[in-house]
Amino acid sequence: MGKTKEILKRLEGIENYLRELQREALLWREIALQSQEEKRQLLDRLMARDLRDLKENTAHEQVEVAAPKVEVPPEYDLDNLGTVVT
Repeated sequence: MGKTKEILKRLEGIENYLRELQREALLWREIALQSQEEKRQLLDRLMARDLRDLKENTAHEQVEVAAPKVEVPPEYDLDNLGTVVT
């Protein structure tokens, strides 16, 4: 009897997986039937959502870093490019 229960459990898992694949296939079919403009709008919304999520998820990670002050010798200073430094 244990073997039968194991087989039934596997079949149930397969059925669930097939239902999930069917839902995904219906979604892709719906996307394929949409016009190019609708696809572009959908893509724009998805990208905006992803960007918003990224900003929210990384807001706490942003750290402002000040560049160190570096003394540049006059002969290497790009502001003096073209002038003769003696």
